[in-house]
Amino acid sequence: PEARPLEIARAVAEFSPTAIECGLAFVQQVRGLDAQAAGEIAREVRKRQFQGEDFREGIQAFREKRAPRWPSLAK
Repeated sequence: PEARPLEIARAVAEFSPTAIECGLAFVQQVRGLDAQAAGEIAREVRKRQFQGEDFREGIQAFREKRAPRWPSLAK
C-alpha cells in the first residue's frame, strides 16, 4: 500500500515545477465556480503555460527523447 503513494510522488517530482504550481493555483481559483467561469480561467492558465520556458523545454526534451531540464529550477 505504501509503494503507490511513493510511486506517484516520484512521478510528480519529475514534472515541471511551474506546471505543478499553476495547477495547484488553478484548483484554488476555481473552487466553487461554475464550469464556464472555471473554463475561462483554465484557458488563461494554459495560455500562460504554453508561453513559458518550461513548456518549451518539455517539448524539446520529448523530441530529443531525454529527461527535461526545467529552466524554472535554475532560477
